[in-house]
Amino acid sequence: MRGDEVGTRIMTRNSSRKILVVEDEPRLHTIVAESLAERDLELSFVQTFSDAIQSMSERSFDAFLVDLGLPDGDGVRLIAEAKRLQPDAPSLVLTSTVIRRTVLEALRAGASGYLSKSDLLEKLPSALDEVLSGGMPISISAARYVLEHLQRRESPSHGELTPRERELLQLLARGLTYKECGKLLGVSINTVRTHIRAIYEKLHAANKAEAVMLAMKEGWI
Repeated sequence: MRGDEVGTRIMTRNSSRKILVVEDEPRLHTIVAESLAERDLELSFVQTFSDAIQSMSERSFDAFLVDLGLPDGDGVRLIAEAKRLQPDAPSLVLTSTVIRRTVLEALRAGASGYLSKSDLLEKLPSALDEVLSGGMPISISAARYVLEHLQRRESPSHGELTPRERELLQLLARGLTYKECGKLLGVSINTVRTHIRAIYEKLHAANKAEAVMLAMKEGWI
């Protein structure tokens, strides 16, 4: 299949946001569609890694909902490809089982959230709203693994964060986007990105989730 023939597309209301759902179980397609029926979304569904890459290469999306267990590829690698192809579109993991290794791998690959499939009907709308706003919705069990990882790893000496960098981390922890952070701080989005890179380097963090959780662990926010 090519172009618009790949997957199924469902439009709700004015369809202001475009979401790609990568899930190989048709039953879950129905649950996702029902859960998000009240949102202004265009939902596109694909079932394989290859169709997801094709869709990402041909169309722009506002967010990705990604199952990690795909029949023809690794969902973690797909998240990394999504980050490369469309870096401004966040990925929210949908998973049946929360495993320490895959939680950490998905977050390092660029995932912005981690949600159990058993919580789809109840929590998916708010979780999607959160990732679209720059937040990091993570299930309690997944968050526990991240905190345990930060606690168990050797604690390298952290570079001293500037007051502006700490302020930026606090805004990110509240779920603000880079654009919103820049507006509040009176700086450009490129300056925000420069601060973010400095924060990651000083904290030895791979992504926003790890940086924020490490800052929380240290009592900085």
